Amino acid sequence: LHLGVGDFAASIGARSSEIGASPEGYRHVGSAQSGYPTALLDLFAYPMMRVLVAARAFGLRAIDGPYGAFRDVKLTQSSALKAAAMGFDGKQVIHPEQIEPTLHAFLPSDDELTHARRIVEAMDNAEAQGQGAVTLDGKMIDYANVRMARRIIKLAS
Repeated sequence: LHLGVGDFAASIGARSSEIGASPEGYRHVGSAQSGYPTALLDLFAYPMMRVLVAARAFGLRAIDGPYGAFRDVKLTQSSALKAAAMGFDGKQVIHPEQIEPTLHAFLPSDDELTHARRIVEAMDNAEAQGQGAVTLDGKMIDYANVRMARRIIKLAS
């Protein structure tokens, strides 16, 4: 299941002409007492999550839409990292320069992979002792953690 971010923004009438970027005016403004600090908001977080949940409900892969500023490696990578962190299976690219930063964003880091393997090993040891949960690095580990860890391990293979 694929999210077309440009088509989505156009369909809802978002005031932007850049594919994959939130409109500049889409911000949260704090109180007068705090000096009206502003924070950019992400126009695509909600529809991305809806697409992701629908894809998982029907056993489909979820693919995020492209980022239009294809020569901007930082924005391309940031957009890909967000999609990967959310759980998307991939991201559409529109230019060869986007392939490497996007691919890199979807591959787990060595630290993530090491930690995932430690989680699986800790649970295997706990199960051997008849336990359904265990503590690792001061945190509870249960079967939900193992499922998340196995996905990380699978992404690395």
